[in-house]
Amino acid sequence: MNVKSFVSSGITGFVVYFLTGWLCYGILFTEIFPKEEENANTLTFIALGCLFYAFLHALIFIKWAGIRTFSTGLKTGFVIGLLYAIGMNFFMYSAQEFHANHFIIGILIDSFSTAIMGGFIGFVHGKTSA
Repeated sequence: MNVKSFVSSGITGFVVYFLTGWLCYGILFTEIFPKEEENANTLTFIALGCLFYAFLHALIFIKWAGIRTFSTGLKTGFVIGLLYAIGMNFFMYSAQEFHANHFIIGILIDSFSTAIMGGFIGFVHGKTSA
C-alpha cells in the first residue's frame, strides 16, 4: 500500500468529513443533537472520531477496493455511510427517546457526509498513487 496516498487520502477525508458534519449538525440541523453541557474535550473527541473514520475509509478504498475516482468514491462512500448510519442510529436510539424525523435526517446526513468524504478520498488516492 502506498503510504503517501493513504495518509493524503485519510487527512483529506478527515477535513471533508469534519467540515460536512459541522455544517450539517452544527449549523443546519441543530435540533437533532441539542447542545447540552459541553466539556473541554467534546470537539477533540469529535475530531478524533472523524479522523479514524476517514482513515478506515481510506484503508478500504486503497487496499481492498482500489477506488481512484471521485464518482466511484462518492457511490461507495454513500453505500458504506448508509449502512453504517442505519446501524449506529439504531444503537443511539436504544438509549434515548426515539424521534422518527431525527432518525431519518441523521441517516441522510451521515450518508451524505460519508459520500462526499468518500469522493474526496477516491479523488486524492487517484491523484497520489500514480
